[in-house]
Amino acid sequence: MYVDGEAREITSVRRNVLDYHPRTHVPVRQEIEAQDETGETYRFGGEAIAAAVLPAWARSRFSPHI
Repeated sequence: MYVDGEAREITSVRRNVLDYHPRTHVPVRQEIEAQDETGETYRFGGEAIAAAVLPAWARSRFSPHI
């Protein structure tokens, strides 16, 4: 976390999923609470507005061939 130009390490995170999509079971609404090394707590909330299936092979690599 950057606070007033100072980098702070995140020491703990709590995630609370509020709603799941009824067919795909993907989280669509969630809250995140994070605490930094000074003890300051940050709260974030979000809602998914879109999703896409992106199949990938675990060992795939991008290698530029010119």
